[in-house]
Amino acid sequence: MWSQANGLVDIGTLGGDFSWASHLNSSGLVTGYSKTPSGDDHAIAWTEDGGLIDLGTLGGINSRGDFVTETGAIIGESGTKGHRRHAFIWTADVGMVEIVEGDETSEETLQATVNFAQAIRKQPITCAEVPGFVVNRILLSAV
Repeated sequence: MWSQANGLVDIGTLGGDFSWASHLNSSGLVTGYSKTPSGDDHAIAWTEDGGLIDLGTLGGINSRGDFVTETGAIIGESGTKGHRRHAFIWTADVGMVEIVEGDETSEETLQATVNFAQAIRKQPITCAEVPGFVVNRILLSAV
């Protein structure tokens, strides 16, 4: 990562040989992904004070952080146990939460998503006709 104050800054890795910073907010929170020792890609959060954090996955092998909001939420995508890619939102308080409900989404994950939406004063709506979760208001509130 590069900053005007410090120039090129090495954010480190999760034990692999590569990290990629994809977005930075005005508070200095960075997201992207890093290689693990096994060669998987995991979404990351990095701050100068806190260092590099592995955000994990939604049960799959790989994940990546794509965007950081000004409130510190990270939005990205992750593999699932069923080898599908689902969107997630991560916060330091809640951790990684799957945004889109799919055929293999557990009830626990769905409830965590509903709880998160309610915590930010939004009304979550699950869709019965097709797998899905209405998230535009959740994402727009975090962006």
